[in-house]
Amino acid sequence: MKISVIIPVYNEEESINHCLNALINQNFPKKNYEIIIINDGSTDKTKENIEKIIINNSKANIKLINQKNKGRALTREIGAKKAKYENLLFTDARCKAEKNLLKNTSLTNEQCIVGNPLINQENWFGRFGYLLRKKLYKKSFYNFNQIYLTKSNFDHISKGTTILFIKKSLFLSSKLKNQSSKNNSDDTKLLWNVILKSKILKSPHLKVTYSPRSSIKKHIAHTFNRGPKFIDYYFSPGKKYFPHIILLILIIIFAVILSIIYKQFIIYFFIFSLLTLVIISTLLSEKLKDFWILITFIPITSISFIFGLMKGLILKLIGKN
Repeated sequence: MKISVIIPVYNEEESINHCLNALINQNFPKKNYEIIIINDGSTDKTKENIEKIIINNSKANIKLINQKNKGRALTREIGAKKAKYENLLFTDARCKAEKNLLKNTSLTNEQCIVGNPLINQENWFGRFGYLLRKKLYKKSFYNFNQIYLTKSNFDHISKGTTILFIKKSLFLSSKLKNQSSKNNSDDTKLLWNVILKSKILKSPHLKVTYSPRSSIKKHIAHTFNRGPKFIDYYFSPGKKYFPHIILLILIIIFAVILSIIYKQFIIYFFIFSLLTLVIISTLLSEKLKDFWILITFIPITSISFIFGLMKGLILKLIGKN
């Protein structure tokens, strides 16, 4: 099997070296794969770092495509169209592939596989992401048996394009209607379109290690930007989180009204929120350090995400999402 590895990148100067070095040093013949990097208008030193790696690894088949910022969905499509091979492997610039990733990929007969991104837990950001996703996706996170995604379990299985194998023809026929929108839920919608045409295997054997953003500013921005994407897919009757979004809207409206009528409500609401935070942090913790990580990041993440949801709802109402 010959494979085209596709990596969309935007401002990833800190992580792109680790990502590419892991792919260059695979336990897989270099003649059997190409690496296509689409630089989506990065404003940092991502482009320069990639060019240095290409110069220092002349035997590796690496292609760099530079373009103005077009968003992840359209960037992936451009990468797929440039690919020489029918077998596409998408990954993220923040991912470090395990040594046998391409070898394991080459052994499959599947049309589409969602892999197993392990979270780098060396810092608080990674540990927080691990604890949260472990709670949300117990049966399909880290140590799990392979499972096929279906229409019925789609919203309950951990999935994404952090590591995604797919046939080129299937990918291009499953692309989103509005590829240019930067607020659409491109990962989820793409996989939903795929599942209407083909099986998707969730496999524990295609492994990469994902390193989350390592600053509060980047974490807040990333969480906020996920809000509109979440609304784009889930704010629709019948979707898993639609009732939760409606409930959240009602709670916010109710809280605003009460805070206007009863000034002491804000104090009571703060105390209630603090107690809830302590309880949730305690329940999710696996060790003492986890409690302090959770009690710090849950408020920051929740507030950022709620504001992102509000933006998504506004975009939805005015037809811009």
